[in-house]
Amino acid sequence: MELLYFKVFEIPGKQLKICNKDFNLDGRYNFSVDLKTKQISFQINENYINNFYENDTKINSIVGKNGLGKTTLLKFLQYIICKLNDKHKVYEYPFVWWHWCAIHTKDDKLYYSESNPEKKERKQNRVKLFTNENDFALFDDLFNIERKQIEFDIDKGILEAKTKSTSLYYSPFFEFEETKIDPIDYIDVSNDYLFNESRQTKEVDEQTLSQTINFRREEIKRQISFIEFGDNILDESHRFYKEFIHQGISVFLNGKIKKFDTQQRYIDFDDVEFYEEFDKIYMRALRSTRDYLKGKTVRDYEFFIARDSFYKRILEILYYNFEYRPEPKTDEKNNYRPKIQTYNFTKEDYEKGISHLFEKFILNLNIGIDNNELYKRIQVCVNEIISKFKRYDLNDDFYIYNVEVVKDFLRSERDIFELISPKGELALFNFDWPNLSTGEKAYLNLFSRIHYGLFEKINIKEKFNEVNLLYILIDEGSTGFHPQWQKEFLKRLILYTNQINPIKKHFIITSHSPYLLSDLQIEDVVSIGESDDYRFTIKNTFGANIHELLADKFYLENTFMGDFAREKIEEIGKELINEDIKPNKERLDEIEKIINIIGEPILKERLEFLLSEKRGVKTKDEIILELKDEIKRLKGN
Repeated sequence: MELLYFKVFEIPGKQLKICNKDFNLDGRYNFSVDLKTKQISFQINENYINNFYENDTKINSIVGKNGLGKTTLLKFLQYIICKLNDKHKVYEYPFVWWHWCAIHTKDDKLYYSESNPEKKERKQNRVKLFTNENDFALFDDLFNIERKQIEFDIDKGILEAKTKSTSLYYSPFFEFEETKIDPIDYIDVSNDYLFNESRQTKEVDEQTLSQTINFRREEIKRQISFIEFGDNILDESHRFYKEFIHQGISVFLNGKIKKFDTQQRYIDFDDVEFYEEFDKIYMRALRSTRDYLKGKTVRDYEFFIARDSFYKRILEILYYNFEYRPEPKTDEKNNYRPKIQTYNFTKEDYEKGISHLFEKFILNLNIGIDNNELYKRIQVCVNEIISKFKRYDLNDDFYIYNVEVVKDFLRSERDIFELISPKGELALFNFDWPNLSTGEKAYLNLFSRIHYGLFEKINIKEKFNEVNLLYILIDEGSTGFHPQWQKEFLKRLILYTNQINPIKKHFIITSHSPYLLSDLQIEDVVSIGESDDYRFTIKNTFGANIHELLADKFYLENTFMGDFAREKIEEIGKELINEDIKPNKERLDEIEKIINIIGEPILKERLEFLLSEKRGVKTKDEIILELKDEIKRLKGN
């Protein structure tokens, strides 16, 4: 299915300005549908350049003022693409109440589809498709979609291709909408969906905090994966993230696991007492080590803190998984689960310090694993931790590592967890990017999530194997970007996504950026306004100067300077022009100071002329003319 056109006739209870407007998504054609007659108008755009963006890429930008419904329109596209593909497992926004139509290809034919209200008794007997694990029932649409084949003179290449499509939706904003079902028929990398997807590990009492920490950690992992992939496929000149990500990543080795002081679950009190006693001994040994290091080199201190903090984290995760968290004491075959063996350390063991205590603890574990292999993998990771950090932040207790080392940490984490099989999403490390600006984080979020969707989902998930057209729906993708990054945004997006996956793509991007519009043919710009006269008046957007775009009545009203400056300049202009207003000397001096800081030269020169007239001072031109007249008079004598 390839969507060429859609129109929303009616949205019950909403005042959005996206109703009764024609949305054409293929610049070669203009379709229009009349609500009353259902007549379809059709026109070919002779001047439109097909495959202009290369590699079977199509692009539309949806522009308009805030509050008109651009974000809602993207979500509707996510919904309608699923429905036209005859898919049902899509998050049920209120779109089931909307009355809409679409023109699209399917099975080598062109179709007109329309949602039509069913009779009252049909609504009362809706078909339940399934109920998910949270007892959220998903029903079939309130509207039945009627479909009929139509014929127009369009490119047969569209009809000849067997098109299997889906969509990928990105939004950098939190709307705190709970995603009720797993949307298996499209890909969602929005903040809301990924946040709800983050599992609550219940490492702390406040479950929201736990989910937030997990969401942030998964975000960093996606970003590291994006950088690792980008380093492998892009030559250095095209690595657009290299300017800000190679300063390193902060790594927190301290954990967030609670101290098991609440009611135990399927655990003996003797085991709890053993863990708590060992924890106290461990902390005493840790303090002793720190006391010993006082007066030693800073590097020695940081070395031991890194090693011992990591050992502590391993112990917490082991105990949490094998003694405290498991619910059943037996497995599915009714065999008793292996558990950590409680045994005594000798006085000599304690005197040998933390490293010895840890080694003995690991090698004497009785949890059905290869103890020697586990210890070896832990030591490999420890060697990376204590030898490759760039610096240690004593105040916030984190280490800075190069990106390459952090990639090794993630691999080591997988190796260790492969043996101990932790329940849930407990982490050995927590990551963050130090000193990144809001714009830099926005850049990483956008490209890492697009990479995640294209590489981790489309390339790997079996259910998307037959997809050969991907709609990439991006809500305000360049939010927070410096103007230079806005200018480069589309070029980099096309370059990188083509490297990740050569699948045919159709980008639909909401934006306020004039730089994006200057990269598009005007037929690919979908403009939304409050009135019927809502389109650009300029002939073409492609290659247009951004000042020309901003000056268009669609984009900005009342010039394209700030409203505060415009009103201030209009105020002094009125004072200088009106002969009935007689400003005193102090006011004229204040006006002169304002004129001196105006950046627009023509406007500034005009106000200077008016000010001189108001002061009764002759202008330079008037003085020149008087001097010329005096010269003529003297020559005449």
